[in-house]
Amino acid sequence: MVAKIDSRAAGSLEIDHINLIDNASDCATFIGTIQTSLNVHDVGFVGTHSGTSACNIGVSLGGDGSGSGVQPTAQFQGYGTKVDHNFFSNISAGVLGQASVNGVVISNNTWSTTCGGVTPSTTAIALSGTLFVSTNNVIYGNLIEAMNYKYAFSFVDSSGNLMFGNTVWDQGASWVASVYLGGAKAGTSSGNSCINCSLQSPYSIGQDSSVSYGNTFLYSNGPDFYGDVIFHSLNGLNRTVLFPTAIDVGGTGGNRQINLHNAAIGFSAGNGRSLWHVGLSGTTLQFTHSGVADVVFFAPTGVGINKMPTGAFSVLGLPVYANNAAAIVGGLSAGDCYRTGGDPDVIAVVH
Repeated sequence: MVAKIDSRAAGSLEIDHINLIDNASDCATFIGTIQTSLNVHDVGFVGTHSGTSACNIGVSLGGDGSGSGVQPTAQFQGYGTKVDHNFFSNISAGVLGQASVNGVVISNNTWSTTCGGVTPSTTAIALSGTLFVSTNNVIYGNLIEAMNYKYAFSFVDSSGNLMFGNTVWDQGASWVASVYLGGAKAGTSSGNSCINCSLQSPYSIGQDSSVSYGNTFLYSNGPDFYGDVIFHSLNGLNRTVLFPTAIDVGGTGGNRQINLHNAAIGFSAGNGRSLWHVGLSGTTLQFTHSGVADVVFFAPTGVGINKMPTGAFSVLGLPVYANNAAAIVGGLSAGDCYRTGGDPDVIAVVH
């Protein structure tokens, strides 16, 4: 990709304390690098179009990997690049990382409400490994006004990237999800994480890949989780894990508890088998909630319990109705559960 400021050779380039403003009508990228290690900080970027029509990219890292050397399509080698404390206005992707983007820090930047984009490559921060996976980048402290974005962050053929302390606000009509996961190669778009991120409702993952797994998106690093977390599995088997075994809930033995506050968690498609997976020997892990529904599956193709508990298994809070007709009169809909209140006390499903 050729940029207005186009630095491709090995070395370093610092750009700071300046406003880069395009008063024309082109959609060219402002700053691009192939092998140069950039330090872009305290810069204002102002593009040519606003909202979902925004087309300028702020900082582009590497090409798609189809070229070599310092060609504009060559893979990224500007390791150690930092994009910090910048302001983006009328910009599509503030930072676009392509093939082999590794070891980059994207931090403390702000996207105004005039920024926008409706594809995975025009999110505020977009990592797209294409021919070579982008990995081990750190993204933190960024604030995104998502009024005109479809997604705030996207990871396409990108793995092992860490996000923390990012905030997303004020989504608009184009909004689908805070994070997009995608890719065409097995094992990519996996192992990404977002810890203590304040993501705008719905706090969701939009996934268009059957090869993503092991991604962790937590909205608190304690036992309390807030807001809706919905996995959109648009293509194939969703193996992305919300609460993986990597969460330390205090070792083995006794009861461990995760509290879901006003949280609906589920899959809009796919089979929902990996909503959470717990592998703690000798531990009972409890999920509680306050407010609305705590666990919701949307049209799953298969939901089950992999291993039955050895102790008591409880189903609490089911309403009591004598039969199907009484349950419908009582306000239940097809698919809702109730119990008959007899002996034995049978659990039934409205049909």
